[in-house]
Formats: sequence, C-alpha cells, structure tokens
Amino acid sequence: MTGLEAVTAVAVYLNSNKTAIFGEKGGSIFKYEKKKGYEGDYIAVNNLPFIHRNTSQTDTVNVNVHVKDLNTEEPDTKRLAAIVKEVVEMFNYTDGVRLNEAYFKYFADGRPIPDKDGTSYVNIEIDCYHSEEKKVTTN
Repeated sequence: MTGLEAVTAVAVYLNSNKTAIFGEKGGSIFKYEKKKGYEGDYIAVNNLPFIHRNTSQTDTVNVNVHVKDLNTEEPDTKRLAAIVKEVVEMFNYTDGVRLNEAYFKYFADGRPIPDKDGTSYVNIEIDCYHSEEKKVTTN
C-alpha cells in the first residue's frame, strides 16, 4: 500500500460518515489540503512517508481536524473536541477498522494548533498496518 492509497481509503471512510462527524453545522473532508476559497470546518488527511523496508509494516496517516476560531480568535475547543471524539471512535482504540487491504487504528492526538486560515486544528495520528507480499520469480 502506498501513502496515497492509505490517504484515499481514510478520506473515503470519513466522507461516508461526514454527517456523524460534523453534525448539522457541516464540514468537508480533503486529501492533503483544503480547496482554495473554502471557508468552513474541515478535515485534511495526509500521511508521513511510507518507507517500504519490510513485508509487514506500520505507517502513519494524519487526520487534521480544522475548526473556525471563535470571534475572540481562540480555538473553538468544544467543537474541536466533539469532532475529534467522533473521528477517534471511528478508528476504535482496541479494534481499529479494515479499509481495502490495510488495518487502521487510532494512535494519538494532539492539542489545538492555530493555522493561517483562521482555524485551529488537532492532529490525530492513525496507524496503518499493511503487508507487502513480494513476488519472487525464478527463471
């Protein structure tokens, strides 16, 4: 599995649960970066480099939850907490979820970080467990 394949699998999974994640206020899910001009709450899914050294490996997909700051320019921690909780529960602490040929499981989350677009975000790290079957041919 490549990083792009893992990001796509997670983004599709999150999109299929978008209403549960964002509630009535709504929001969008993007691979890597939000669309130019987008103004609402959103999730940007990206990955750390997938380094293929072993046939069985663990890599990281980042799920960055962005929420518009309050009028006081403070993070909206109440909304961030609600969205983060929904996402974390989708990647259950103990069971995780199988998407395509990989297994994705919640690993960690961070604190709200201010971003340049008037949002603050929380990074959620999702472990991606996958194996690469190497086919050996002989002549």
